[in-house]
Amino acid sequence: MGNSITINGVRIEVQGSANHISIRNGNVTIGGNVVKTGLSGEVRVVWDGPLASLDCDGSAETGPVSGNVSAGNGVKVSGDVSGNVSAGNGVTCQKVGGNIMAGGSVKVG
Repeated sequence: MGNSITINGVRIEVQGSANHISIRNGNVTIGGNVVKTGLSGEVRVVWDGPLASLDCDGSAETGPVSGNVSAGNGVKVSGDVSGNVSAGNGVTCQKVGGNIMAGGSVKVG
């Protein structure tokens, strides 16, 4: 079963699950495989499917995450995070199974 990721409006089919998505320095990597390079400015990524963990330079907005979320800016999760959340700014989510480190406000529940 494939999942899909939409990067700045362009949909890309991805085989397998997302054991880790990284958006760093203009590159999008899924499970260790680079799927997009050369991005600049605000990068809008939408993942369709189960998400294990996310690591990004900017803000993160996602559904439930079964692992950790790390973002250079704010984090907004419409659901639970099983692991840790680390954000340079505020965090909004439902339940968190691990720790929260935030440079701004935290709203849980």
